[in-house]
Amino acid sequence: MIKIHLISIAILIPVIFAPLVGCSSPAERYVKEGEKAERKKNFKKAISKYEKAIELDPKYMSSYIKISDIYREQKKFDRAEHYLKEAIKIDPDYYKAYRRLSKLYRLQKEYTKARMVCQQTLARPGINNHSSEKRKIKKELVRIEAAEKGVCPLKLK
Repeated sequence: MIKIHLISIAILIPVIFAPLVGCSSPAERYVKEGEKAERKKNFKKAISKYEKAIELDPKYMSSYIKISDIYREQKKFDRAEHYLKEAIKIDPDYYKAYRRLSKLYRLQKEYTKARMVCQQTLARPGINNHSSEKRKIKKELVRIEAAEKGVCPLKLK
């Protein structure tokens, strides 16, 4: 009888934990489920999964970006801005959120706000330790200037 229970447990363990394979945290699992829903264009479900990830781990920053990206694509700019600002409030050194916030303002033709976000980000003390993000933020500044002039030297999305 004990052998049967042990065998049952041995069979059930992989089934129970299969969804977690490749995920280092429950929040990451929900992000992956959100990405799957997003690929299927089920944005409501995707947002729900990303919000669950935030509930489980408020510092899982990619969840904020992913929700913001969905809202930006849906032209729900206020909601997109909310999630980006939340990410920045939680982690002031999460430079990707600043860059996305600047892009959001640029897409709304709020060039002064967009430029200000970039300039404030470049002035942050830790930015020099993140050369890739620093380069991307400088590129965003070029996009802002080009958009103001109505020219497109770089992809403006």
